[in-house]
Amino acid sequence: MVKLTRYVVSLCLLVLSFGMMIPIITAQTTEVYKVPVYDEVEKGLYAFLKRSIHEAEEAGAEAIIFEINTPGGFVDSAEDIANLLDSTSIRKIAYINSEALSAGAYLALHTDEIYMSPSGTIGAAAVIESSGNTAGEKANSAWKAKMKNAAELTGKEPIYAQAMADD
Repeated sequence: MVKLTRYVVSLCLLVLSFGMMIPIITAQTTEVYKVPVYDEVEKGLYAFLKRSIHEAEEAGAEAIIFEINTPGGFVDSAEDIANLLDSTSIRKIAYINSEALSAGAYLALHTDEIYMSPSGTIGAAAVIESSGNTAGEKANSAWKAKMKNAAELTGKEPIYAQAMADD
C-alpha cells in the first residue's frame, strides 16, 4: 500500500512538472492608446492626431483616449479633425482633464464617450472672429447645426451641444 501511494504521488508530481512547462494561458490583453489634445486646435494638431490614430489602427488598438485640455481654435481645423475622428472604427473616448472649450467641445462630441475630471469644463463654443468678437448670426447658425449633428452622430443629446454654442 505504501509503494502504491508513493507511485501515485510521484506520478502526480511528474504530471504537475510537465504542466509547468506549458505556457500559462493568460487573459487577452487590450491595447488602449492615450493621445493628448492640448493647446490650440490647429493644423499641426490635425497632423499629430492623424499619425496617432494611424499608429493605433496599425497596433490593433481597441480604444483611444483623447485627453483634452484646449481653449479651442480654428473652425476649419476642428472640422478636419472631426472628419478624421469619424473615419476610424476604433472606440474613441474623450477625457476632459481641464477644459474642452469651443473647437475642443466640438471634437469631444465626435467621440463615442465623454468623461470629465471633477473640475473639467466643456462648452463656450460660439464662433469668434479673428478680431475677438462673436461671429455673425449666419456663422453661428451653421456652427450650431454642426454641433447638433456631431452630437446626433455619436448618440449624445443635441440640445446640450447646441446650448454650448449659444452666446
